[in-house]
Amino acid sequence: MMQATFAIFKILCSVPLLLPSVAATNGAHSHLRGNGHFNRHRLEAKIVGGHEAPLNSYPSYVQWSNGCAGVLIHDDIVITAAHCDSVTNSIQRFPLFVGGDGRSRSGTRIHATAAFRHPRYDLEQSFLYDFLLLKLPHRIDGIPFAPLNANHSYPTNGIPLTVVGHGMLDSEDSRNDAPTIYHEVTVPYIESCSVYLHQVQSEVQFCAGDMPFGGRDACLGDSGSGIFDDEGLLVGLVSWGIGCARPRKPGVYARISAVERWIAHMICQESSYQPAHCTNVQVSLTVDDYPEQIGLALLDYDSTSTPESVVIPAGSIIANPQQTLRYTFSVPKGRNYLLQVEDTGQNGFCCEDGAGEVTIRDRQFRYHLSGLFQSRYASVLLPEVGGSEQDDEETESNEDEEAAERLHEANLAMILRSKGNGHGREQDYETRPIWPTRPTISSSKAP
Repeated sequence: MMQATFAIFKILCSVPLLLPSVAATNGAHSHLRGNGHFNRHRLEAKIVGGHEAPLNSYPSYVQWSNGCAGVLIHDDIVITAAHCDSVTNSIQRFPLFVGGDGRSRSGTRIHATAAFRHPRYDLEQSFLYDFLLLKLPHRIDGIPFAPLNANHSYPTNGIPLTVVGHGMLDSEDSRNDAPTIYHEVTVPYIESCSVYLHQVQSEVQFCAGDMPFGGRDACLGDSGSGIFDDEGLLVGLVSWGIGCARPRKPGVYARISAVERWIAHMICQESSYQPAHCTNVQVSLTVDDYPEQIGLALLDYDSTSTPESVVIPAGSIIANPQQTLRYTFSVPKGRNYLLQVEDTGQNGFCCEDGAGEVTIRDRQFRYHLSGLFQSRYASVLLPEVGGSEQDDEETESNEDEEAAERLHEANLAMILRSKGNGHGREQDYETRPIWPTRPTISSSKAP
């Protein structure tokens, strides 16, 4: 917690809103730069030290009538700040304005149908993972969406970045003083933000501003809006700051590259317009005599920060003994995944004849697993699910060789999750077959 100081979300409140305590320094008041329902201190947000942006210069910009903003990143997906969704039923109460020309409330008025907060969003710890995805009921034709930065080493120190929004132009302004046309301001990226704000975690946040003097910043009313490089690449979202444009108090932004993999997963799962980077994985699960003990999760094997792609927790499966259930999971292609089987009885598919089994189909490849395992969790590696773009361009004559190579990889890479539950706890892995009782394990081309 902070020393008698507060953080301010950069939200322009459309209803009375309160703020939580956030770690700050030097007795300054800090504000979350958006909308939220918290336990103390009112919110605010704006652009300070910038200028009116030309109309139609930010086509992916989305205005949210709760005092926040967002960015269109797919046909029917908008990204904004998680703290903007802290009012009950906010997506039903506050419409979005998509595809506007920059004038306030221009564009198509539309309500989101669902909101997906990042599962690691932490309000109490300097607003880590301050990300929220909004699902639109349909796409709005003719509106380009913003490309996402996936490079963890970018931006670099001093790179100019531009943030846009309808927030206040001065920290002392009232809500009625918000500009009618969005404003923009360019601020340099700060590589060593801890010099100014010790609580910022660079893996998931970054700072930008004219330091040490201040003078240019996002502020109240800009929460959730994007900050872009000069090529239009979305590198972050407005999150919070200590005051606005103050000396030695840069603005804090949520880092897009930290969650780019999670965003890709969510687009595959939730969008009504599946992009080319998604592929379908078919899972056939035959439960044993105790279906209430069985759960499934599909995990991103290559990322320690990306939560499960799909989770079907134990206790949620409703089935008869030895019934076969079929699932289709849409995930980004070309990545390595773990299919994790959970058995709360800690004895695997445990009936006497070993009736339980899992069959996974990934394009032309099929993995069949059955037998017992000796802990609560067991996992199998699914390499390069869906293939890569290069795979898609290969001729059919190479497919047999690829299938053989995949079978070899799958048999070598089976792992046992000996501890943990896949929900943020530390994991220990051993390299050995996941079912010590020598289950049936095969990979072949699906019929």
